Amino acid sequence: MQMPNFRPAHLTNQKQLIPSSKVVLTSMPVKRALMLKLGKRHMKSLTTGAIFAFLVASAQPAFAQDSAGRVIYIGMGSQTDTASETADETPFSIGVYAKPGDGPFLFGLDYGREGAMLDSTYGSDEIRMANSFNLLVGTSLMEGQHVTVDALLMVGMRESVSDCPDSYLGYQCYADTAPDTSYEANFGAVVMTSFESFAVGVRATSESTQLSVGLAF
Repeated sequence: MQMPNFRPAHLTNQKQLIPSSKVVLTSMPVKRALMLKLGKRHMKSLTTGAIFAFLVASAQPAFAQDSAGRVIYIGMGSQTDTASETADETPFSIGVYAKPGDGPFLFGLDYGREGAMLDSTYGSDEIRMANSFNLLVGTSLMEGQHVTVDALLMVGMRESVSDCPDSYLGYQCYADTAPDTSYEANFGAVVMTSFESFAVGVRATSESTQLSVGLAF
């Protein structure tokens, strides 16, 4: 007569307890990463813009010394057809330029959110809007008593790819390291018309076209 195969309850449930505990341990970091992922990316973009805005504001005293034709502007507009297919955000920019001394040339700085980049951090591949950092060089096409027209060329760099090994604990990258970011060239132009203290114009690159407004002083 064959004896029934009885197993203690703690051994019978052992196989069920081990997988379930593994699920709990692995799902909690993933859930936390998904909740913080979007906020961290937007916070990074806002922080980058805030830092550049601080640098622009800090540069004002330097521009103010022995310089003329100073303009600070902000811009907002639309993506080009190619960029709009990948990054569904509104591009914007902030910049400042001035004419040092009595020279004929204008020099300045420009920061923009425009174009699209591949973000492979936080364990996924996503297309988001890129940051661009640019230098401005130009001259005044017309200088009147109440109206001034300035034209500047823009040369800089724009993010293209941000990549790093995946983290399994909810960090942006493995072991909370910084991602490797690649850049590509960014070109464009800025044309501003100043009416005494008010300035309006256009900022255009291969990635976006923006209406710019600012202050001339």
